[in-house]
Amino acid sequence: MLKARELIEELGKEYELMIKQINIADFTKCISQYSGIAIKDLKDEVVKDYLLNWAKHKKYIFDFFGGRTQIDLPIEYLEEDRDRYKNKLLDISKKYVAYYPWIRIFLNTPSNKVDDNYISWDNRSLLYDAFQQENFNGITITHFFKNKLNAPDDMITALGRVWENNNMKATFTLSIDPVDIMLSSENPYNWKSCYRLDNDANEGSHADGCLAGVLDHSTIITYIWKEHGSFKLHGTYDLKDIRYKMMRMTIAVNDNFTAVHFNEIYPGKSDLSDNFHKLLRNKVETYIANVKNVENLWKNNNLDHDDIMPYRQHDEYGYSEYSSKKVWLLKNDDITEYPAFRIYDTTIYCPCGCGEEYMGTYTDAYDYDERFEYNGMGHINENYHVADESWEEYRCYDHDYDFIDCWCSESDAVRYAEDHSDEVAYVEYCWGSDEYDEGESQLIWGKYPED
Repeated sequence: MLKARELIEELGKEYELMIKQINIADFTKCISQYSGIAIKDLKDEVVKDYLLNWAKHKKYIFDFFGGRTQIDLPIEYLEEDRDRYKNKLLDISKKYVAYYPWIRIFLNTPSNKVDDNYISWDNRSLLYDAFQQENFNGITITHFFKNKLNAPDDMITALGRVWENNNMKATFTLSIDPVDIMLSSENPYNWKSCYRLDNDANEGSHADGCLAGVLDHSTIITYIWKEHGSFKLHGTYDLKDIRYKMMRMTIAVNDNFTAVHFNEIYPGKSDLSDNFHKLLRNKVETYIANVKNVENLWKNNNLDHDDIMPYRQHDEYGYSEYSSKKVWLLKNDDITEYPAFRIYDTTIYCPCGCGEEYMGTYTDAYDYDERFEYNGMGHINENYHVADESWEEYRCYDHDYDFIDCWCSESDAVRYAEDHSDEVAYVEYCWGSDEYDEGESQLIWGKYPED
């Protein structure tokens, strides 16, 4: 396992405090989960290379943070997360099972009022058919259960509490911690986004965006949390102590912290109020202005400065939520220019250590004008499939899935190809492989797919 001293020896003493604040073991588990490579097979040099890039590229942010990887700020707001209301209602339905069909009608309702806008058409029909076309729009949900369904008093009390006391006091964190960024969408609260590290081939993700955010110069993750503790990462790895993200929003900063791009807030996104978006934006802007010791005045970019357009420099990684309209500029007479963002500006190399560049979520297949699609299985274990599945490009042999699946073919792949000539289309060695002959593409077995 990679040790902190190895990183410090290579980076220098000025990085010692930065390196000592990260959990290398947990980061290694994240890379293992993300890549599909068992920890015992994951090379220290791969993890080391990722963390060296992280440290070099985020050092200026670490210094701006006053020698910290995480900045914690208090936050108070009215809770708007409908998933939380939904989970509370489902908990009540488990105790009062007979009322579940009625409770489920209101799972998406953000307040203690019947509102047709949050009730599906079939459920509205059920209500009106069951109660002779009576219109319940606008009455309280507790009133409906008490007067129309004769629900027990303790259930009515529990329902009333779902939307009461929704004043949330928590912590808002700005972080460049690599584990925080890799775990962008991992939480015990049952919300998901495309940046999760799952291994479910049926629920594809864009988890390369997490690693791209670790490695680049601009990405900071912000999140709201109240509790922390152990966490089981997709049933695979035990993380001893992480912060449980209730909400998260990645941001990007330019080199002198005069421009900030604000991505979507998960969960909720556009369902969240403008006031809530403004609250989180103000937290970031106020912190930056205070550190820079300038007046806290910001303006929306709105295409005024094309030179700081928030482009992903590797636009094949992750997915794009970047827009000039989401950029806010520090408004100060002394500012004559706004340095550009450096978002996803670092090449990701394959976690298997073959030296190949990782082809991201939206990368064009080499010569076939198709797109590889990350399907949530990691980069080695069935990591891509071609959008046009009229043929398949098989890669490194993997014992769990019985086919060849990575650029870096090894002897196992050759043996498998020899034994399964009716299944394998072709095998090709990658650059840097011991078997690769002077940079020439080698046909090892089978035949190339027909045009």
